[in-house]
Amino acid sequence: MWSPFRKKHLEIVLETAFRSKVSLDLHMHKYFTLTKSLGSKDRLFIKQGVYDIIKWKGLFSFYGANTSKEFVELYLSESSPLGKDLGFLPSHQQVSFPKWLFKKIVASLGYEEAMQFCKESNSIAPVTIRINPLKCSKDDFFNTHKEHLGLIPCEKAPYGFHVEKKVQFTSMEAFEKGFFEPQDEASQLISTFVKAQKDQHILDYCAGSGGKTLAFAPEMKGSGQIHLHDIREKPLMDAKKRLKRAGIQNFQTYLGKDKRLQSLVGKMHTVLVDAPCSCTGTLRRRPDQKWALTESFLEEITSIQKDIVINALPFLRKDGTLIYATCSVLKEENQDQTEFLKERKDLIFISEHFIPLTRGGSDAMYLSIFQKKSLV
Repeated sequence: MWSPFRKKHLEIVLETAFRSKVSLDLHMHKYFTLTKSLGSKDRLFIKQGVYDIIKWKGLFSFYGANTSKEFVELYLSESSPLGKDLGFLPSHQQVSFPKWLFKKIVASLGYEEAMQFCKESNSIAPVTIRINPLKCSKDDFFNTHKEHLGLIPCEKAPYGFHVEKKVQFTSMEAFEKGFFEPQDEASQLISTFVKAQKDQHILDYCAGSGGKTLAFAPEMKGSGQIHLHDIREKPLMDAKKRLKRAGIQNFQTYLGKDKRLQSLVGKMHTVLVDAPCSCTGTLRRRPDQKWALTESFLEEITSIQKDIVINALPFLRKDGTLIYATCSVLKEENQDQTEFLKERKDLIFISEHFIPLTRGGSDAMYLSIFQKKSLV
């Protein structure tokens, strides 16, 4: 149900969202904070509209919409193409993807799987959490919060639940006490491949705000040491807060070219490189990204990925494990990078894994696993 009031604000938020350099969620949060006249149902309508229009921007453009006002008019009109037979359109327009990116996805997944992936990327992303076994049991958490949160156990992630009800997590006592964290199921699954054990030394080389570390740290039972490295200061600061809230103390952080990194060379049992990438596997959460991505960015990021993983290799001890991961579906960032690593004489290829994008389930992620060998 829409009104001229809601329509006006939808146009304003959409227009400013196209120019914003922050995430859609953050952009809308700032707008809603400043616009006190909007009620909860107004905000929900506007948020859904912004996401839908940006996801289907390419399709709407085919129907003649070019400005924010025209996008909103078409979206709210009876002539909206959403939900109608689009089989007469070129494939990339049917699924509302940039033509060049759609071709890359087809080359990576095959046509049928690419079409399915793009359609799923235009669906609503699930809300997923991971239980912290250091502070509560999965069964106890489920029994306590199943009604309030609408919990559905994840199909594969051992400590994961999908959340069906809309709840502000940060206002929950269970969140404040570190009982759970929001985390996509695929991200949780990547962490299981780390196979963390007591007394190990593990380097999370592109740690960001520590999501992967939070997932595998409980397996270490407070022993050994986790080393989190990133070139960005704010995510590392956020990681410290999250780890402390979760009751994890056996960690250290390293910013950029921290001199202390030198002492870690040749000592890591596992190095996880969750590399920066195109994030094509998470486009249903950031649909604006598919319009911001460029071929030149893809070329640049694949070069950066190679540099990062080469810089991370010296930290591995003999027989140590390297895990290379991305949240991308593009072969340039995944299989091609694995082939690049296979050419190295100091690495033994172990396996590769692709976690597909699923409706109501995980985002898409890729990882390959190698073992460090001695050249002596």
